[in-house]
Amino acid sequence: MRKVELFIAMSLDGYIAGQDGNVDWLAGQEKEAATLDTYSPFIA
Repeated sequence: MRKVELFIAMSLDGYIAGQDGNVDWLAGQEKEAATLDTYSPFIA
């Protein structure tokens, strides 16, 4: 038997997909957002 690991993201309201069944929000951030520094202004 194979070991299976499943990672599922869930929104705060408890749903995985939108009302239309779309899961586009799971794609993540744009590549430009990876280098965006939001932590420094938050700490300041």
